[in-house]
Amino acid sequence: NLMLDHSFKYRDSASWSLQKLVDRLATEIPELRRSALGVYLKALTEETDDAPGRYAKGNILYSMGILKASDSVPAVERALTTESEPYVLEDGLLALGLLGVPTSVPLVRRYLHNEDPAVRLKAAESLRSMDALSESDVSALSQDRYRIIRHFASQGGDGTEENPDRQRARVAVAALARGPIGSSRKSRSDFRITEAERAALEHICRCD
Repeated sequence: NLMLDHSFKYRDSASWSLQKLVDRLATEIPELRRSALGVYLKALTEETDDAPGRYAKGNILYSMGILKASDSVPAVERALTTESEPYVLEDGLLALGLLGVPTSVPLVRRYLHNEDPAVRLKAAESLRSMDALSESDVSALSQDRYRIIRHFASQGGDGTEENPDRQRARVAVAALARGPIGSSRKSRSDFRITEAERAALEHICRCD
């Protein structure tokens, strides 16, 4: 299984492919979902902390959310509390939002104050999709440095619908969070943006 083969650098792609296959075939083969969940849980536990491992962990968490594996909530929550890589945190938060278990709300809410703006945005999206974004949450988000996050907080909806504004926000805020070339963000050194690119993104997103 490629998801468990650490010599295979594209384990995130293998995870994505398995998710798509299960989502397509689970109606015809009900036991496939349970079998796949076992693979995801094992892969998450054994995954490495290098770049391929981080990408794989992120996709594993997201996939468990897409597959609505509610019994995977403890594993997703454990990953959130033991990981510091923003890429993994984003997908873990998104997974909890998709799973929608009320007991996860306090943990998700904690990430509204994360130093990474992309993580803050994902936490807000997840809380809204769980119908758990409170007035105090919105008040806190309304003070965010990034106007695009403040704009999200002011909008209605349950957080699950996709639209161009939300897609733009997610992509642009994630790019801004990576930091400029020469910054101290080691984990995203392969995705640095230049100061000129940062300025352009901030202009597009109407960020401070």
